[in-house]
Amino acid sequence: MLKENDSLESSHHYAFFKASNLMKASKIKIEITTNELSEATKIEMWNLYQNYYNYSRDYFMKRIHSNNYFSIYRVGGKIIGFTGLRINRTSVEQQQYLMIYVGQTIIDKAFRGNALIPRTAVKLLLKYWKDLLLGRIYFWADSLTYKAYLVFAKTVPEFYPTYKKSTPKTVKSLLDFVGDEYYAEAYNPARCTVKKNTVFVNDTSTIIDQKVETDPDVLFFAEANPEYINGHGLLTITPMHSRNYIMTLKKCITKFFVKKYKRLKSLKKHLESINPIHL
Repeated sequence: MLKENDSLESSHHYAFFKASNLMKASKIKIEITTNELSEATKIEMWNLYQNYYNYSRDYFMKRIHSNNYFSIYRVGGKIIGFTGLRINRTSVEQQQYLMIYVGQTIIDKAFRGNALIPRTAVKLLLKYWKDLLLGRIYFWADSLTYKAYLVFAKTVPEFYPTYKKSTPKTVKSLLDFVGDEYYAEAYNPARCTVKKNTVFVNDTSTIIDQKVETDPDVLFFAEANPEYINGHGLLTITPMHSRNYIMTLKKCITKFFVKKYKRLKSLKKHLESINPIHL
């Protein structure tokens, strides 16, 4: 039979052990892999994706093969999110570019706010560092919601389209290229928008409400893509030069230390909440 002081010690050890395990489990691992995924992985991805998008299982499985890479996010081996990647070298107006599409993304609500897309970008930029040095890398997306647009707007200082300045001719040519290449007649070059036949996103957190409607970036997204409410997307692009890369890296580092501080603070609060047994 345990003595009271043994019980006290055991309580503290258990609380610390539990909190420590929670901290370790909360570490998100990012793996960039080809689209040659196992059936079990695809099913696990679908089980998460179907909660946030109006897709059929068959269409989802077909879309997997439209992306040649994926960035998969795991916690303790369990998939908590992923991002589809389409990485292709192409020539536009006699210039060579490495175009990286970011899409088919979902992150479970409990794990959002961890800069997973910027962290994916950093991993890719390290992989293609020669193209980075030559200034030939562009990331682009078909932003169906303001949140997808803000991944660009709140991460890098230069991206397009934006209310801050007009889109340069070279960048517009790249937007028109991907618009014509991947969306054909659904692409509207005047607005850089992509028409959809249905609303794919089924996530109430992407609705523009009073909390965000005064944000100038959100306002621009709604004005540039007024049919977003009907599921239309806004093609968004960013050149990955040194300044954008440094800001992306800075965001990742800042998020890391902020999250670490919050976890330590939570652990301290949890341990302090244990009432000692008075002998």
